[in-house]
Amino acid sequence: MTSSANQGLPTQADFERFFMEAVAITFNIQCLEGVLKPLSEGDGEYLQPMLGDVVLLQNAEHLPARVDLCRQVIHGISILKPLATELFLKALIASHQPPPKIHDLAKLYGELDANEQSRLDGLVRKHFQLAEDPQHPHVQLPSFGSVMRSHKDDFVGVRYGETVSEYLTRTQDGMSNITAAIGALREACLTHAAAAGWMKSPPQSLGSKF
Repeated sequence: MTSSANQGLPTQADFERFFMEAVAITFNIQCLEGVLKPLSEGDGEYLQPMLGDVVLLQNAEHLPARVDLCRQVIHGISILKPLATELFLKALIASHQPPPKIHDLAKLYGELDANEQSRLDGLVRKHFQLAEDPQHPHVQLPSFGSVMRSHKDDFVGVRYGETVSEYLTRTQDGMSNITAAIGALREACLTHAAAAGWMKSPPQSLGSKF
């Protein structure tokens, strides 16, 4: 575990704050994905769904007018997913030390101890299996750490002008891996000792999925 340069002691409130912020972001992601699905249906020749998360835009000059809206929605999702990942990671870090004020997902992952990293590795493989592509059932699954390294600069890159094509080229996996990572992180937070007390009676706003 990398020692944090931040001063002060972590509190239960820090864990809860980061966790609830991450949950709020995931709700926004679900809303945007709900908007994207009907926009992209019926145009398989031009809009190729990638594991239900990214729409690869091709032959843009021939696409219907709503392609611009698709781009905007995808842009929003590609910013919010690394932000949710960052906040879930900071919640876990906050259970034992103040998290650093950075966006780099790989460095945040490095702040976790070996046991937590190993636990996340097992959880992310579980979430990969839940979303397994039936056409490629034996694809080697990446570790949680490798996903964080691949997507470490997602928030900054997309926020400051990276295009969908550049994002896909840089990450090599679209959003499928970071989606599994978010699922693993959310489960890790929900079952963390820091959540044991207040999550016995979670707020109604958490919804049935939580």
